[in-house]
Amino acid sequence: MGFFKKMLIGAGVTLVVIIVIAASSDNDNENTNQSNQQAATTNQQQGQQPEQSIIKVTAVKLSEEYDTNSVAADAKYKNEMVEVSGVIDNIGKDIIDTPYVTLYGPSSSLFGIQCMFNKEDEVQLAALSKEQNIVLRGKVEGEIIGNVIVRGCSIVK
Repeated sequence: MGFFKKMLIGAGVTLVVIIVIAASSDNDNENTNQSNQQAATTNQQQGQQPEQSIIKVTAVKLSEEYDTNSVAADAKYKNEMVEVSGVIDNIGKDIIDTPYVTLYGPSSSLFGIQCMFNKEDEVQLAALSKEQNIVLRGKVEGEIIGNVIVRGCSIVK
């Protein structure tokens, strides 16, 4: 399959994924982020470590694990906080104006990691560029139509 055709298929699938996800969880994401921030602040004030550990993984490895066995990958990553490192494939907004960054998966895959941000993060995302190495932190939602979705993302470095 030609590169252009892969890009068109990937863009179409990504759009469908974004529509489905945005319609189902935009409000839940905002509430979850506020709750997580409040809990982290309380833990820091009490001198405690955050309740949830952070899994460090590359975008390629995360994508490969979902490609190999999405049930096993969900058991390991779903609803877990991750720091995912990789190379930026795309920076954009979905149809309801939610900003996102996609990271390349393995070269053998059409899909990768889609990291969803809050609208307030647009200024930070405007400073990014394609092909840039980056580390992002967020909560894995699972795989939807080929893309691994990570919500409530922030830039680590």
